[in-house]
Amino acid sequence: MYAFKFSQTYWDHDRDRNTPEERQKTGFHFVNDDYKRGGKNDVLGATKGAGVVRLAAKALKGARPNLDIGLAASNKNYGAAGSFDSISHNYYLFCLNENGKTAYDLKIDLTGWDVQRGSVISVEEVSPEHHGEVTRLVPLAESKEIELTQPPQSVWLITVPQGMPRRQVT
Repeated sequence: MYAFKFSQTYWDHDRDRNTPEERQKTGFHFVNDDYKRGGKNDVLGATKGAGVVRLAAKALKGARPNLDIGLAASNKNYGAAGSFDSISHNYYLFCLNENGKTAYDLKIDLTGWDVQRGSVISVEEVSPEHHGEVTRLVPLAESKEIELTQPPQSVWLITVPQGMPRRQVT
């Protein structure tokens, strides 16, 4: 419930001691804390935590069938989950590299999926350098394998379109 609030709720945590109200923070939005100097408690934007929730919701929402992506991660700080959206005709891979120092080399074989050579695969990233935007556009090779290196402490959403490549408009 708190993850989807757009502002902070104040609460008096100890009325008997007459302590000042405190905010119940969500961690998903930046808030102007300058209320003591006459400022407003405005919501200033989404945090990177909100970016991760957005990518996870896009990848795993609803009752979509989960994909067996066959990932055997050698790094215990790495995890991934996949799904297919029959409405958008996209495959989604939600990938998490919790390692704070080491990048993760990811090799994905898509030969079992209904994807075609030339399809453009997008990678959205939340990391110390990125806030959830598309950071890579990768054309699918003839082998239907993609090799990418995911940076430390990052979350990726890899989107792979089903079927024939869609016409690209620049």
